[in-house]
Amino acid sequence: MISITMVAALISVVNGRIIEARVAVGACSAVAQRVPLLEAALLGCGVADAVDQIHSAHLEQLSPISDMRGSAQYRGEAALELCRRAVTGALQDGARCNG
Repeated sequence: MISITMVAALISVVNGRIIEARVAVGACSAVAQRVPLLEAALLGCGVADAVDQIHSAHLEQLSPISDMRGSAQYRGEAALELCRRAVTGALQDGARCNG
């Protein structure tokens, strides 16, 4: 199966604030790549409001294509939603590990 898009996130939290964020998006450019604008936007955010800080402008470096699996616009929208889900999941996984 070929992905329309994929996202991975690694988040480090200390005292309820994000101190490190790594987010990578695949299938929206020639190779998977990290999204530094999003990573920077997450730094210092509280866990409760981090996902609300994720916006499409953070993914502007991506260059999704249109093909038979989806349009470039759809891929961009899917990548944004998957970034939100990946960050949420990383934060929940960290909470389970720390407490």
